[in-house]
Amino acid sequence: MHLSKRHFALFSTIAITAGCSSTLNLENQHSKLAMESYISSYGSKLGKAWAFKGEAYVLKEGRPLFHVNTESNKPENYLIGSITKSLTAVTILKLTDEYQIDVDAPIGDYWTTLPEKFKPLTVTQLLSHTSGLGDIPSLYEENASSEPQEVFKSIAASPIYFEPGSYYQYSNAAYYLLGLFIEEVSGKPWLEYMAESVLTPAGLDSIGFSSPSVMGWTRFDNHLKPASEPSVDIGQAAGALRSSSSDLTKFAYQLTQSDIVTPQQFEYLTMDHVGITEVQHGAGFSIQDITGIKTVGHGGKIQGFTSRLQFDLGGKCIAVVLSNNERFSASKVAKDLTEICLTGESVPPAQEPTIVAPSDALVKSIEGSYTLSPLPQEIVDLLGEELVNQISKISLAPKGKGIELSNDAGAQPPALLLVTDKNELIEFDHGISIKSQDNFENFILSQGGLAVEYKKNENRK
Repeated sequence: MHLSKRHFALFSTIAITAGCSSTLNLENQHSKLAMESYISSYGSKLGKAWAFKGEAYVLKEGRPLFHVNTESNKPENYLIGSITKSLTAVTILKLTDEYQIDVDAPIGDYWTTLPEKFKPLTVTQLLSHTSGLGDIPSLYEENASSEPQEVFKSIAASPIYFEPGSYYQYSNAAYYLLGLFIEEVSGKPWLEYMAESVLTPAGLDSIGFSSPSVMGWTRFDNHLKPASEPSVDIGQAAGALRSSSSDLTKFAYQLTQSDIVTPQQFEYLTMDHVGITEVQHGAGFSIQDITGIKTVGHGGKIQGFTSRLQFDLGGKCIAVVLSNNERFSASKVAKDLTEICLTGESVPPAQEPTIVAPSDALVKSIEGSYTLSPLPQEIVDLLGEELVNQISKISLAPKGKGIELSNDAGAQPPALLLVTDKNELIEFDHGISIKSQDNFENFILSQGGLAVEYKKNENRK
Protein backbone atom coordinates (compact mmCIF):
# COMPACT_ATOMS: atom_id res chain seq x y z
CA MET A 1 0.00 0.00 0.00
CA HIS A 2 1.27 3.45 -0.85
CA LEU A 3 0.60 6.00 1.84
CA SER A 4 1.40 9.67 2.04
CA LYS A 5 3.85 10.91 4.70
CA ARG A 6 1.11 11.55 7.24
CA HIS A 7 0.44 7.81 7.45
CA PHE A 8 3.77 6.70 8.85
CA ALA A 9 3.38 5.42 12.43
CA LEU A 10 3.60 1.69 13.00
CA PHE A 11 1.89 -0.47 15.57
CA SER A 12 3.98 -3.04 17.40
CA THR A 13 2.93 -6.57 16.58
CA ILE A 14 1.60 -9.04 19.10
CA ALA A 15 2.24 -12.77 18.87
CA ILE A 16 -0.73 -14.96 18.02
CA THR A 17 -2.12 -17.15 20.75
CA ALA A 18 -3.59 -20.21 19.06
CA GLY A 19 -6.04 -22.73 20.41
CA CYS A 20 -8.67 -22.62 23.13
CA SER A 21 -7.94 -23.17 26.82
CA SER A 22 -10.16 -25.69 28.57
CA THR A 23 -10.06 -23.76 31.83
CA LEU A 24 -10.72 -20.11 32.44
CA ASN A 25 -8.99 -18.06 35.07
CA LEU A 26 -11.11 -16.34 37.70
CA GLU A 27 -11.31 -13.05 35.83
CA ASN A 28 -12.49 -14.77 32.68
CA GLN A 29 -15.01 -16.83 34.62
CA HIS A 30 -16.38 -13.64 36.14
CA SER A 31 -16.54 -11.97 32.72
CA LYS A 32 -18.32 -14.94 31.19
CA LEU A 33 -20.90 -15.01 33.98
CA ALA A 34 -21.40 -11.25 33.62
CA MET A 35 -22.01 -11.67 29.89
CA GLU A 36 -24.47 -14.51 30.45
CA SER A 37 -26.37 -12.39 32.98
CA TYR A 38 -26.33 -9.37 30.66
CA ILE A 39 -27.70 -11.29 27.67
CA SER A 40 -30.34 -13.22 29.63
CA SER A 41 -31.72 -10.08 31.29
CA TYR A 42 -31.62 -7.83 28.23
CA GLY A 43 -35.12 -6.53 27.49
CA SER A 44 -36.68 -8.69 30.21
CA LYS A 45 -39.08 -5.96 31.37
CA LEU A 46 -40.20 -5.10 27.87
CA GLY A 47 -41.04 -8.56 26.55
CA LYS A 48 -39.87 -11.23 24.10
CA ALA A 49 -39.70 -8.86 21.14
CA TRP A 50 -36.99 -6.89 22.96
CA ALA A 51 -34.91 -9.83 24.16
CA PHE A 52 -31.64 -10.93 22.60
CA LYS A 53 -32.17 -12.88 19.37
CA GLY A 54 -29.29 -14.24 17.32
CA GLU A 55 -25.64 -14.91 18.13
CA ALA A 56 -23.01 -13.18 20.23
CA TYR A 57 -19.38 -14.26 20.20
CA VAL A 58 -16.55 -12.83 22.31
CA LEU A 59 -12.88 -13.61 21.78
CA LYS A 60 -10.35 -12.73 24.49
CA GLU A 61 -6.64 -12.82 23.66
CA GLY A 62 -7.37 -15.07 20.70
CA ARG A 63 -9.47 -17.57 22.66
CA PRO A 64 -13.26 -18.00 22.77
CA LEU A 65 -14.62 -16.53 25.99
CA PHE A 66 -18.38 -16.36 25.41
CA HIS A 67 -20.85 -17.59 22.81
CA VAL A 68 -24.63 -17.60 22.77
CA ASN A 69 -26.92 -18.76 19.96
CA THR A 70 -30.68 -18.44 20.35
CA GLU A 71 -31.50 -19.81 16.90
CA SER A 72 -29.99 -23.31 16.82
CA ASN A 73 -27.26 -25.53 18.21
CA LYS A 74 -24.99 -24.90 15.22
CA PRO A 75 -23.28 -21.81 13.79
CA GLU A 76 -25.50 -19.78 11.49
CA ASN A 77 -24.87 -17.19 8.81
CA TYR A 78 -26.44 -13.74 9.10
CA LEU A 79 -26.63 -10.78 6.78
CA ILE A 80 -24.09 -8.32 8.18
CA GLY A 81 -25.13 -5.16 6.32
CA SER A 82 -22.57 -2.40 6.57
CA ILE A 83 -19.94 -4.51 8.33
CA THR A 84 -19.31 -5.35 4.67
CA LYS A 85 -17.63 -1.93 4.51
CA SER A 86 -14.85 -3.06 6.87
CA LEU A 87 -14.11 -6.02 4.60
CA THR A 88 -14.24 -3.75 1.55
CA ALA A 89 -11.76 -1.36 3.19
CA VAL A 90 -9.26 -4.16 3.81
CA THR A 91 -9.74 -5.36 0.23
CA ILE A 92 -9.05 -1.84 -1.05
CA LEU A 93 -5.73 -1.83 0.80
CA LYS A 94 -4.82 -5.12 -0.87
CA LEU A 95 -5.70 -3.52 -4.21
CA THR A 96 -3.71 -0.34 -3.59
CA ASP A 97 -0.71 -2.41 -2.55
CA GLU A 98 -0.85 -4.74 -5.54
CA TYR A 99 -1.46 -2.03 -8.14
CA GLN A 100 0.74 0.72 -6.64
CA ILE A 101 -2.15 3.10 -5.93
CA ASP A 102 -1.68 6.17 -3.73
CA VAL A 103 -4.61 6.35 -1.30
CA ASP A 104 -4.34 10.15 -1.18
CA ALA A 105 -4.12 10.73 -4.93
CA PRO A 106 -7.19 11.58 -7.05
CA ILE A 107 -9.04 8.40 -7.89
CA GLY A 108 -9.39 9.68 -11.45
CA ASP A 109 -5.67 9.05 -11.93
CA TYR A 110 -6.49 5.33 -11.96
CA TRP A 111 -10.05 5.39 -13.31
CA THR A 112 -10.10 7.56 -16.39
CA THR A 113 -13.73 6.83 -17.41
CA LEU A 114 -15.10 8.06 -14.08
CA PRO A 115 -17.45 11.08 -14.27
CA GLU A 116 -15.44 14.29 -13.92
CA LYS A 117 -16.98 15.36 -10.60
CA PHE A 118 -15.78 12.12 -8.95
CA LYS A 119 -12.22 12.16 -10.31
CA PRO A 120 -10.72 14.46 -7.60
CA LEU A 121 -11.95 12.18 -4.79
CA THR A 122 -9.35 10.05 -3.03
CA VAL A 123 -9.48 6.51 -1.70
CA THR A 124 -9.03 7.87 1.83
CA GLN A 125 -11.99 10.23 1.46
CA LEU A 126 -14.22 7.47 0.13
CA LEU A 127 -13.20 5.04 2.89
CA SER A 128 -13.67 7.58 5.70
CA HIS A 129 -17.01 9.09 4.57
CA THR A 130 -15.42 12.48 3.91
CA SER A 131 -15.89 12.47 0.12
CA GLY A 132 -19.06 14.58 0.09
CA LEU A 133 -21.10 11.74 -1.40
CA GLY A 134 -24.37 10.75 0.25
CA ASP A 135 -26.50 7.64 0.08
CA ILE A 136 -27.46 5.40 -2.83
CA PRO A 137 -30.79 6.93 -3.97
CA SER A 138 -32.15 3.65 -5.33
CA LEU A 139 -31.76 1.96 -1.92
CA TYR A 140 -35.05 3.59 -0.92
CA GLU A 141 -36.96 3.31 -4.19
CA GLU A 142 -39.56 0.60 -4.64
CA ASN A 143 -38.75 -1.85 -7.43
CA ALA A 144 -35.46 -0.07 -8.07
CA SER A 145 -33.07 -1.80 -10.45
CA SER A 146 -30.08 -3.52 -8.87
CA GLU A 147 -28.16 -3.52 -12.14
CA PRO A 148 -24.77 -1.90 -11.43
CA GLN A 149 -25.08 0.50 -14.37
CA GLU A 150 -28.46 1.76 -13.14
CA VAL A 151 -27.33 2.08 -9.53
CA PHE A 152 -24.21 3.94 -10.66
CA LYS A 153 -26.36 6.31 -12.74
CA SER A 154 -28.41 7.17 -9.66
CA ILE A 155 -25.20 7.89 -7.71
CA ALA A 156 -23.73 9.93 -10.56
CA ALA A 157 -26.88 12.07 -10.67
CA SER A 158 -26.56 12.93 -6.98
CA PRO A 159 -24.64 16.01 -5.82
CA ILE A 160 -21.42 16.18 -3.86
CA TYR A 161 -22.70 17.82 -0.68
CA PHE A 162 -19.54 19.46 0.63
CA GLU A 163 -15.90 20.08 -0.19
CA PRO A 164 -14.27 16.62 -0.09
CA GLY A 165 -12.16 16.15 3.01
CA SER A 166 -13.79 19.00 4.95
CA TYR A 167 -16.68 17.21 6.72
CA TYR A 168 -18.13 13.78 7.48
CA GLN A 169 -21.28 12.25 6.06
CA TYR A 170 -21.90 8.51 6.16
CA SER A 171 -22.04 7.32 2.58
CA ASN A 172 -23.21 4.04 1.09
CA ALA A 173 -22.56 5.56 -2.32
CA ALA A 174 -18.85 5.95 -1.54
CA TYR A 175 -18.48 2.25 -0.81
CA TYR A 176 -20.52 1.25 -3.85
CA LEU A 177 -18.06 3.34 -5.84
CA LEU A 178 -15.14 1.58 -4.13
CA GLY A 179 -16.57 -1.78 -5.20
CA LEU A 180 -16.63 -0.58 -8.80
CA PHE A 181 -13.09 0.77 -8.37
CA ILE A 182 -11.92 -2.72 -7.34
CA GLU A 183 -13.47 -4.09 -10.52
CA GLU A 184 -12.04 -1.33 -12.71
CA VAL A 185 -8.48 -1.83 -11.47
CA SER A 186 -8.40 -5.62 -11.00
CA GLY A 187 -10.61 -6.61 -13.91
CA LYS A 188 -12.53 -8.97 -11.59
CA PRO A 189 -15.86 -8.76 -9.75
CA TRP A 190 -15.27 -7.06 -6.40
CA LEU A 191 -16.27 -10.14 -4.38
CA GLU A 192 -14.00 -12.40 -6.43
CA TYR A 193 -11.07 -10.09 -5.76
CA MET A 194 -12.02 -9.89 -2.07
CA ALA A 195 -12.13 -13.68 -1.85
CA GLU A 196 -8.73 -14.07 -3.52
CA SER A 197 -6.97 -11.36 -1.53
CA VAL A 198 -8.67 -11.50 1.90
CA LEU A 199 -11.30 -14.17 2.54
CA THR A 200 -9.55 -17.30 1.29
CA PRO A 201 -6.09 -16.52 2.73
CA ALA A 202 -7.70 -15.71 6.10
CA GLY A 203 -9.89 -18.83 6.12
CA LEU A 204 -13.13 -16.84 6.28
CA ASP A 205 -15.22 -19.49 4.58
CA SER A 206 -18.67 -18.32 5.68
CA ILE A 207 -18.35 -14.79 4.31
CA GLY A 208 -19.94 -14.37 0.92
CA PHE A 209 -22.79 -13.10 -1.16
CA SER A 210 -25.67 -15.52 -0.58
CA SER A 211 -28.80 -15.97 1.49
CA PRO A 212 -28.54 -16.13 5.29
CA SER A 213 -29.21 -19.45 7.01
CA VAL A 214 -31.66 -17.91 9.49
CA MET A 215 -34.87 -16.01 8.94
CA GLY A 216 -34.94 -12.25 9.44
CA TRP A 217 -37.47 -10.63 11.77
CA THR A 218 -38.61 -7.17 12.74
CA ARG A 219 -40.38 -5.79 15.78
CA PHE A 220 -43.74 -4.16 15.20
CA ASP A 221 -46.15 -3.00 17.88
CA ASN A 222 -44.14 -4.92 20.50
CA HIS A 223 -44.31 -8.21 18.59
CA LEU A 224 -41.93 -9.98 16.21
CA LYS A 225 -43.00 -10.56 12.62
CA PRO A 226 -41.13 -11.73 9.50
CA ALA A 227 -39.15 -8.91 7.92
CA SER A 228 -39.43 -7.85 4.30
CA GLU A 229 -37.06 -9.33 1.74
CA PRO A 230 -33.57 -7.80 2.05
CA SER A 231 -32.40 -5.62 -0.86
CA VAL A 232 -28.79 -6.79 -0.74
CA ASP A 233 -28.19 -6.59 -4.50
CA ILE A 234 -28.29 -2.79 -4.54
CA GLY A 235 -25.83 -2.40 -1.66
CA GLN A 236 -23.02 -4.56 -3.09
CA ALA A 237 -19.64 -3.57 -1.55
CA ALA A 238 -21.45 -1.21 0.84
CA GLY A 239 -23.56 -3.87 2.54
CA ALA A 240 -24.28 -7.12 0.70
CA LEU A 241 -22.36 -9.82 2.58
CA ARG A 242 -23.28 -12.52 5.07
CA SER A 243 -21.07 -14.11 7.72
CA SER A 244 -20.94 -16.29 10.81
CA SER A 245 -20.08 -14.74 14.16
CA SER A 246 -16.89 -16.80 14.47
CA ASP A 247 -15.54 -15.68 11.09
CA LEU A 248 -15.99 -12.01 12.00
CA THR A 249 -14.09 -12.49 15.26
CA LYS A 250 -11.39 -14.33 13.29
CA PHE A 251 -11.25 -11.46 10.77
CA ALA A 252 -10.81 -8.85 13.51
CA TYR A 253 -8.22 -10.87 15.42
CA GLN A 254 -6.12 -11.44 12.32
CA LEU A 255 -6.22 -7.71 11.60
CA THR A 256 -4.83 -6.92 15.05
CA GLN A 257 -2.10 -9.55 14.70
CA SER A 258 -0.88 -8.32 11.27
CA ASP A 259 -1.98 -11.55 9.57
CA ILE A 260 -4.22 -9.93 6.94
CA VAL A 261 -2.64 -6.48 6.75
CA THR A 262 0.69 -4.96 7.68
CA PRO A 263 1.02 -2.94 10.90
CA GLN A 264 1.18 0.22 8.77
CA GLN A 265 -2.04 -0.71 6.98
CA PHE A 266 -3.76 -1.49 10.29
CA GLU A 267 -2.70 1.94 11.55
CA TYR A 268 -4.25 3.49 8.46
CA LEU A 269 -7.52 1.57 8.88
CA THR A 270 -7.95 2.56 12.53
CA MET A 271 -6.66 6.14 12.65
CA ASP A 272 -9.04 9.11 12.52
CA HIS A 273 -9.35 10.53 9.00
CA VAL A 274 -12.18 12.99 9.76
CA GLY A 275 -10.53 15.60 11.96
CA ILE A 276 -13.59 17.05 13.67
CA THR A 277 -14.48 16.82 17.36
CA GLU A 278 -17.92 15.30 16.96
CA VAL A 279 -16.97 12.28 14.82
CA GLN A 280 -13.97 9.98 14.67
CA HIS A 281 -13.83 7.53 11.80
CA GLY A 282 -11.05 5.51 10.27
CA ALA A 283 -11.00 3.74 6.91
CA GLY A 284 -13.84 1.25 7.14
CA PHE A 285 -14.02 1.41 10.93
CA SER A 286 -15.63 3.83 13.38
CA ILE A 287 -13.67 4.75 16.50
CA GLN A 288 -15.02 4.58 20.06
CA ASP A 289 -13.48 5.02 23.50
CA ILE A 290 -14.55 2.27 25.91
CA THR A 291 -13.40 2.84 29.51
CA GLY A 292 -10.43 4.87 28.28
CA ILE A 293 -9.35 2.27 25.72
CA LYS A 294 -9.48 3.00 21.99
CA THR A 295 -11.67 0.52 20.17
CA VAL A 296 -12.88 0.31 16.59
CA GLY A 297 -15.74 -1.42 14.90
CA HIS A 298 -18.64 -1.23 12.52
CA GLY A 299 -22.36 -1.83 12.66
CA GLY A 300 -24.73 -3.16 10.07
CA LYS A 301 -28.45 -3.08 9.46
CA ILE A 302 -30.51 -4.51 6.64
CA GLN A 303 -34.05 -5.86 6.42
CA GLY A 304 -34.39 -8.52 9.11
CA PHE A 305 -30.88 -8.21 10.52
CA THR A 306 -28.67 -5.95 12.61
CA SER A 307 -25.05 -6.49 13.63
CA ARG A 308 -21.93 -5.06 15.26
CA LEU A 309 -18.22 -5.86 15.32
CA GLN A 310 -16.17 -4.20 18.10
CA PHE A 311 -12.55 -4.70 19.21
CA ASP A 312 -9.57 -3.00 20.80
CA LEU A 313 -6.46 -2.37 18.72
CA GLY A 314 -4.34 -4.94 20.54
CA GLY A 315 -6.85 -7.72 19.93
CA LYS A 316 -7.39 -8.41 23.62
CA CYS A 317 -11.17 -8.31 23.27
CA ILE A 318 -13.28 -8.84 20.17
CA ALA A 319 -17.09 -8.91 20.29
CA VAL A 320 -19.50 -9.75 17.49
CA VAL A 321 -23.27 -9.50 17.78
CA LEU A 322 -25.40 -10.80 14.91
CA SER A 323 -29.15 -10.49 15.39
CA ASN A 324 -31.95 -11.59 13.11
CA ASN A 325 -34.21 -8.93 14.62
CA GLU A 326 -33.59 -5.75 12.64
CA ARG A 327 -34.80 -3.60 15.54
CA PHE A 328 -32.40 -5.07 18.11
CA SER A 329 -29.67 -2.83 19.58
CA ALA A 330 -26.70 -4.88 18.33
CA SER A 331 -24.29 -1.95 18.61
CA LYS A 332 -25.01 -1.30 22.27
CA VAL A 333 -24.76 -4.98 23.16
CA ALA A 334 -21.46 -5.47 21.30
CA LYS A 335 -19.94 -2.42 22.98
CA ASP A 336 -21.14 -3.55 26.41
CA LEU A 337 -19.74 -7.06 25.89
CA THR A 338 -16.44 -5.48 24.85
CA GLU A 339 -16.44 -3.42 28.04
CA ILE A 340 -17.09 -6.49 30.20
CA CYS A 341 -14.25 -8.30 28.45
CA LEU A 342 -11.82 -5.38 28.83
CA THR A 343 -12.61 -4.59 32.47
CA GLY A 344 -13.81 -7.88 33.92
CA GLU A 345 -16.69 -5.92 35.48
CA SER A 346 -20.43 -6.33 35.00
CA VAL A 347 -22.30 -3.85 32.82
CA PRO A 348 -26.04 -3.46 33.37
CA PRO A 349 -28.24 -3.62 30.26
CA ALA A 350 -29.98 -0.45 29.16
CA GLN A 351 -32.19 0.90 31.92
CA GLU A 352 -35.67 -0.30 31.14
CA PRO A 353 -38.30 2.30 32.03
CA THR A 354 -41.89 1.49 32.84
CA ILE A 355 -43.86 1.51 29.60
CA VAL A 356 -47.51 2.57 29.66
CA ALA A 357 -50.26 2.92 27.08
CA PRO A 358 -50.58 6.50 25.80
CA SER A 359 -53.51 8.23 27.49
CA ASP A 360 -56.19 10.00 25.45
CA ALA A 361 -55.02 13.32 26.89
CA LEU A 362 -51.42 12.65 25.87
CA VAL A 363 -52.43 11.61 22.34
CA LYS A 364 -54.49 14.78 21.97
CA SER A 365 -51.58 16.99 23.00
CA ILE A 366 -48.99 15.12 20.92
CA GLU A 367 -50.75 14.39 17.64
CA GLY A 368 -49.78 16.76 14.87
CA SER A 369 -46.97 18.00 12.66
CA TYR A 370 -43.79 19.70 13.85
CA THR A 371 -41.04 21.82 12.31
CA LEU A 372 -37.38 21.70 13.24
CA SER A 373 -36.14 24.89 14.90
CA PRO A 374 -33.20 26.60 13.17
CA LEU A 375 -29.89 24.86 13.86
CA PRO A 376 -26.46 26.42 14.38
CA GLN A 377 -24.42 26.30 11.18
CA GLU A 378 -21.86 23.94 12.71
CA ILE A 379 -24.62 21.39 13.35
CA VAL A 380 -25.89 21.79 9.78
CA ASP A 381 -22.36 21.22 8.55
CA LEU A 382 -22.01 18.13 10.74
CA LEU A 383 -25.30 16.53 9.69
CA GLY A 384 -25.24 17.68 6.09
CA GLU A 385 -27.93 19.77 4.41
CA GLU A 386 -29.58 16.70 2.86
CA LEU A 387 -30.25 15.10 6.25
CA VAL A 388 -31.34 18.41 7.80
CA ASN A 389 -33.88 18.85 5.01
CA GLN A 390 -35.10 15.29 5.51
CA ILE A 391 -35.76 15.80 9.22
CA SER A 392 -37.04 19.39 9.02
CA LYS A 393 -40.70 18.36 9.19
CA ILE A 394 -42.01 15.40 11.17
CA SER A 395 -45.34 14.13 12.46
CA LEU A 396 -46.43 12.33 15.62
CA ALA A 397 -49.55 10.14 15.67
CA PRO A 398 -50.92 7.26 17.77
CA LYS A 399 -49.98 3.83 16.46
CA GLY A 400 -50.88 0.61 18.25
CA LYS A 401 -49.51 0.83 21.79
CA GLY A 402 -47.21 3.76 21.07
CA ILE A 403 -46.65 6.94 19.09
CA GLU A 404 -45.37 6.82 15.51
CA LEU A 405 -42.71 9.34 14.50
CA SER A 406 -42.76 9.82 10.74
CA ASN A 407 -40.64 11.89 8.43
CA ASP A 408 -42.81 14.09 6.21
CA ALA A 409 -40.29 13.80 3.36
CA GLY A 410 -40.63 10.01 3.47
CA ALA A 411 -36.85 9.64 3.27
CA GLN A 412 -36.61 7.51 6.41
CA PRO A 413 -38.88 4.75 7.74
CA PRO A 414 -41.24 5.62 10.62
CA ALA A 415 -40.15 4.88 14.19
CA LEU A 416 -42.49 3.58 16.86
CA LEU A 417 -41.96 5.42 20.15
CA LEU A 418 -43.09 3.95 23.44
CA VAL A 419 -44.53 6.07 26.25
CA THR A 420 -43.03 5.91 29.74
CA ASP A 421 -44.80 6.55 33.02
CA LYS A 422 -43.10 9.98 32.97
CA ASN A 423 -44.61 10.90 29.56
CA GLU A 424 -41.27 10.56 27.81
CA LEU A 425 -41.29 9.04 24.33
CA ILE A 426 -38.48 6.58 23.68
CA GLU A 427 -37.25 4.33 20.89
CA PHE A 428 -34.49 1.97 22.00
CA ASP A 429 -33.07 0.75 18.70
CA HIS A 430 -31.87 4.11 17.48
CA GLY A 431 -31.59 5.78 20.88
CA ILE A 432 -34.35 8.34 20.25
CA SER A 433 -36.01 10.14 23.15
CA ILE A 434 -38.53 12.98 23.13
CA LYS A 435 -39.23 15.17 26.15
CA SER A 436 -41.52 18.15 26.48
CA GLN A 437 -42.04 20.62 29.32
CA ASP A 438 -45.06 22.42 27.83
CA ASN A 439 -47.62 19.83 26.77
CA PHE A 440 -45.89 19.21 23.42
CA GLU A 441 -46.21 22.72 22.05
CA ASN A 442 -42.54 22.07 21.44
CA PHE A 443 -40.21 19.26 22.41
CA ILE A 444 -36.56 18.23 22.48
CA LEU A 445 -35.60 15.19 20.41
CA SER A 446 -32.33 13.57 21.49
CA GLN A 447 -30.35 10.97 19.59
CA GLY A 448 -26.68 10.00 19.61
CA GLY A 449 -25.60 12.87 21.84
CA LEU A 450 -27.35 15.48 19.68
CA ALA A 451 -30.46 17.35 20.89
CA VAL A 452 -32.70 19.38 18.56
CA GLU A 453 -35.92 21.30 19.14
CA TYR A 454 -39.19 20.91 17.25
CA LYS A 455 -42.17 23.26 17.44
CA LYS A 456 -45.76 22.31 16.75
CA ASN A 457 -47.29 23.75 13.60
CA GLU A 458 -50.35 25.97 13.83
CA ASN A 459 -52.39 23.69 11.58
CA ARG A 460 -53.37 20.91 13.97
CA LYS A 461 -55.35 17.75 13.58
